[in-house]
Amino acid sequence: MPSLTRLFIKTALAYFVAALLTGVVVAARPALGLPLALAALTPVYFHLRMVGWITQLIFGVGHWMFPKFSREQPRGSDRFHRTCLAAHQTAERVDRLTPTSPQLSTN
Repeated sequence: MPSLTRLFIKTALAYFVAALLTGVVVAARPALGLPLALAALTPVYFHLRMVGWITQLIFGVGHWMFPKFSREQPRGSDRFHRTCLAAHQTAERVDRLTPTSPQLSTN
C-alpha cells in the first residue's frame, strides 16, 4: 500500500475518532445533564463524519485501487495527490472556523 494511501486512511481514522467523541457528547447530553448548548455540536458531528472520515477514506482507497498509469509512476503524480490532501485539510479547517448560520437579531 502506498504511503500516501496510508496517510489518507490515518487522517480518516483521526476524523472518525473526533466524530465518535463528538457524537457521544451529543447523544449523552440529556442523560448526563450537560448544557443545552452542546446540542449545537450536531452539525459538527455530521460534518466530521461525512466530510472528514468518509471523504478521506474514499480518497485513500480510491488512490490505492485506481488502475496504474505507468511503471515509472504507478499512481500518477504524487505531488498532485499530496496537493489534494492539503487542499482538503485546509478547506476542512476553514469550514470549521466559519459560522454555520448568520446570527439573527431579536430587535
